[in-house]
Amino acid sequence: MYSSYKAQSLAMKNLKTLLISANVGSLFDDPENLFKKWLNQFYQVVRDKDPDFIALHCQEVGGKNFAQSMPNVKKWIQDLLASPDLKSYDRVRIFLDEDFKTAETFTALGSLYFVHSRVADIRIWDFASSDFVNVKDTKVYDGSIESVGEKDKQKFPLELFPNRTWSRKGYMRTRWQVGGSALT
Repeated sequence: MYSSYKAQSLAMKNLKTLLISANVGSLFDDPENLFKKWLNQFYQVVRDKDPDFIALHCQEVGGKNFAQSMPNVKKWIQDLLASPDLKSYDRVRIFLDEDFKTAETFTALGSLYFVHSRVADIRIWDFASSDFVNVKDTKVYDGSIESVGEKDKQKFPLELFPNRTWSRKGYMRTRWQVGGSALT
Protein backbone atom coordinates (compact mmCIF):
# COMPACT_ATOMS: atom_id res chain seq x y z
CA MET A 1 0.00 0.00 0.00
CA TYR A 2 2.76 2.47 0.87
CA SER A 3 4.63 1.95 -2.40
CA SER A 4 1.40 2.45 -4.38
CA TYR A 5 0.67 5.69 -2.53
CA LYS A 6 4.24 6.86 -3.04
CA ALA A 7 4.05 6.18 -6.80
CA GLN A 8 0.73 8.02 -7.05
CA SER A 9 2.06 11.02 -5.17
CA LEU A 10 5.13 11.03 -7.37
CA ALA A 11 2.96 11.12 -10.51
CA MET A 12 1.09 14.18 -9.24
CA LYS A 13 4.20 15.84 -7.86
CA ASN A 14 5.94 15.60 -11.23
CA LEU A 15 2.91 16.65 -13.30
CA LYS A 16 3.71 20.00 -14.89
CA THR A 17 0.39 21.81 -14.95
CA LEU A 18 -0.49 25.05 -16.70
CA LEU A 19 -3.66 26.73 -15.42
CA ILE A 20 -4.98 29.71 -17.37
CA SER A 21 -8.08 31.78 -16.75
CA ALA A 22 -9.06 34.21 -19.48
CA ASN A 23 -11.84 36.58 -20.42
CA VAL A 24 -12.00 35.87 -24.15
CA GLY A 25 -15.06 37.94 -25.05
CA SER A 26 -13.21 40.45 -27.19
CA LEU A 27 -11.65 37.67 -29.29
CA PHE A 28 -14.96 36.64 -30.76
CA ASP A 29 -16.19 40.18 -31.35
CA ASP A 30 -13.04 41.05 -33.38
CA PRO A 31 -11.54 37.76 -34.61
CA GLU A 32 -9.71 39.26 -37.61
CA ASN A 33 -7.51 41.38 -35.34
CA LEU A 34 -7.35 39.36 -32.13
CA PHE A 35 -7.41 35.59 -32.86
CA LYS A 36 -3.89 35.33 -34.21
CA LYS A 37 -2.37 37.57 -31.51
CA TRP A 38 -4.11 35.72 -28.68
CA LEU A 39 -3.33 32.27 -30.05
CA ASN A 40 0.33 33.16 -30.65
CA GLN A 41 0.67 34.32 -27.03
CA PHE A 42 -0.99 31.13 -25.81
CA TYR A 43 1.27 28.94 -27.96
CA GLN A 44 4.35 30.83 -26.73
CA VAL A 45 3.43 30.11 -23.11
CA VAL A 46 2.89 26.43 -23.97
CA ARG A 47 6.29 26.27 -25.68
CA ASP A 48 8.02 28.06 -22.79
CA LYS A 49 6.40 26.02 -20.00
CA ASP A 50 6.10 22.65 -21.79
CA PRO A 51 3.32 21.47 -19.44
CA ASP A 52 1.94 17.94 -19.15
CA PHE A 53 -1.59 19.19 -18.50
CA ILE A 54 -3.20 22.44 -19.62
CA ALA A 55 -6.44 23.76 -18.16
CA LEU A 56 -7.74 26.83 -19.98
CA HIS A 57 -10.83 28.29 -18.34
CA CYS A 58 -12.63 30.98 -20.30
CA GLN A 59 -15.43 33.37 -19.64
CA GLU A 60 -17.51 35.23 -22.24
CA VAL A 61 -17.13 32.46 -24.82
CA GLY A 62 -18.81 33.82 -27.92
CA GLY A 63 -18.14 37.44 -27.03
CA LYS A 64 -20.14 40.21 -25.51
CA ASN A 65 -22.42 40.15 -28.57
CA PHE A 66 -22.78 36.38 -28.37
CA ALA A 67 -25.83 36.14 -30.63
CA GLN A 68 -23.70 37.54 -33.48
CA SER A 69 -20.23 36.29 -32.50
CA MET A 70 -20.89 32.72 -31.34
CA PRO A 71 -20.11 31.29 -34.82
CA ASN A 72 -16.51 32.56 -34.38
CA VAL A 73 -15.95 30.08 -31.54
CA LYS A 74 -15.85 27.12 -33.96
CA LYS A 75 -12.97 28.70 -35.94
CA TRP A 76 -11.05 29.41 -32.72
CA ILE A 77 -11.40 25.78 -31.61
CA GLN A 78 -10.38 24.52 -35.08
CA ASP A 79 -7.26 26.72 -34.95
CA LEU A 80 -6.36 25.44 -31.48
CA LEU A 81 -6.79 21.79 -32.40
CA ALA A 82 -4.83 22.19 -35.66
CA SER A 83 -1.88 23.96 -34.06
CA PRO A 84 1.55 22.30 -34.35
CA ASP A 85 2.26 23.67 -30.86
CA LEU A 86 -0.45 21.41 -29.44
CA LYS A 87 0.34 18.35 -31.58
CA SER A 88 1.83 16.45 -28.61
CA TYR A 89 -1.39 16.93 -26.63
CA ASP A 90 -3.17 13.82 -27.83
CA ARG A 91 -6.06 13.82 -25.35
CA VAL A 92 -8.36 16.82 -25.21
CA ARG A 93 -11.62 17.71 -23.53
CA ILE A 94 -13.40 20.93 -24.47
CA PHE A 95 -16.62 22.10 -22.86
CA LEU A 96 -18.24 25.21 -24.39
CA ASP A 97 -21.52 26.58 -23.06
CA GLU A 98 -22.86 28.19 -26.25
CA ASP A 99 -26.63 27.77 -25.87
CA PHE A 100 -27.43 31.47 -25.42
CA LYS A 101 -31.11 30.91 -26.25
CA THR A 102 -31.63 29.20 -22.88
CA ALA A 103 -31.26 32.05 -20.38
CA GLU A 104 -31.86 29.77 -17.38
CA THR A 105 -28.65 27.80 -18.01
CA PHE A 106 -26.40 29.90 -20.31
CA THR A 107 -23.11 30.93 -18.70
CA ALA A 108 -20.84 31.61 -21.73
CA LEU A 109 -18.15 29.56 -19.97
CA GLY A 110 -15.61 27.37 -21.66
CA SER A 111 -13.17 24.87 -20.18
CA LEU A 112 -10.46 23.41 -22.39
CA TYR A 113 -8.07 20.67 -21.26
CA PHE A 114 -5.03 19.37 -23.11
CA VAL A 115 -3.09 16.28 -21.97
CA HIS A 116 0.43 15.66 -23.25
CA SER A 117 1.27 12.24 -24.73
CA ARG A 118 3.91 11.67 -22.03
CA VAL A 119 1.14 11.44 -19.39
CA ALA A 120 0.46 7.72 -19.13
CA ASP A 121 -2.70 7.42 -17.05
CA ILE A 122 -5.32 10.15 -16.94
CA ARG A 123 -9.01 9.94 -16.23
CA ILE A 124 -11.87 12.43 -15.85
CA TRP A 125 -14.71 12.20 -13.38
CA ASP A 126 -18.13 11.57 -14.88
CA PHE A 127 -20.58 13.35 -12.59
CA ALA A 128 -23.50 11.41 -14.10
CA SER A 129 -22.09 7.94 -13.45
CA SER A 130 -20.05 8.94 -10.35
CA ASP A 131 -16.90 7.29 -11.66
CA PHE A 132 -13.63 8.17 -13.32
CA VAL A 133 -13.45 7.35 -17.04
CA ASN A 134 -10.33 6.99 -19.18
CA VAL A 135 -9.40 9.88 -21.44
CA LYS A 136 -8.01 8.44 -24.66
CA ASP A 137 -9.10 10.88 -27.36
CA THR A 138 -10.32 14.36 -28.26
CA LYS A 139 -13.88 15.38 -27.53
CA VAL A 140 -15.43 18.79 -28.07
CA TYR A 141 -18.74 19.42 -26.33
CA ASP A 142 -20.42 22.59 -27.52
CA GLY A 143 -23.85 24.15 -27.89
CA SER A 144 -26.06 22.85 -25.12
CA ILE A 145 -23.82 20.89 -22.77
CA GLU A 146 -26.30 20.36 -19.95
CA SER A 147 -26.37 16.58 -20.39
CA VAL A 148 -22.58 16.11 -20.61
CA GLY A 149 -21.55 14.10 -17.55
CA GLU A 150 -17.80 14.93 -17.55
CA LYS A 151 -18.39 18.43 -16.23
CA ASP A 152 -20.49 20.10 -13.56
CA LYS A 153 -21.88 23.45 -14.71
CA GLN A 154 -24.26 25.61 -12.76
CA LYS A 155 -25.65 29.07 -13.34
CA PHE A 156 -26.15 31.12 -10.22
CA PRO A 157 -29.87 31.43 -9.41
CA LEU A 158 -31.83 34.58 -10.16
CA GLU A 159 -32.44 35.14 -6.41
CA LEU A 160 -28.77 36.05 -5.99
CA PHE A 161 -29.07 39.13 -8.20
CA PRO A 162 -30.47 42.29 -6.60
CA ASN A 163 -32.16 43.60 -9.77
CA ARG A 164 -33.66 40.18 -10.54
CA THR A 165 -32.21 40.20 -14.05
CA TRP A 166 -30.42 37.19 -15.51
CA SER A 167 -26.69 37.27 -15.52
CA ARG A 168 -24.40 34.73 -17.17
CA LYS A 169 -22.58 34.22 -13.87
CA GLY A 170 -21.99 30.66 -12.82
CA TYR A 171 -19.28 28.02 -12.71
CA MET A 172 -18.04 24.96 -14.53
CA ARG A 173 -15.78 22.37 -12.97
CA THR A 174 -14.16 19.08 -13.77
CA ARG A 175 -12.24 16.55 -11.74
CA TRP A 176 -9.23 14.64 -13.03
CA GLN A 177 -7.19 11.68 -11.86
CA VAL A 178 -3.54 11.21 -12.81
CA GLY A 179 -1.75 8.04 -11.76
CA GLY A 180 -4.42 7.40 -9.15
CA SER A 181 -4.29 10.87 -7.55
CA ALA A 182 -7.12 13.38 -7.94
CA LEU A 183 -6.70 16.83 -9.44
CA THR A 184 -9.77 19.02 -8.91
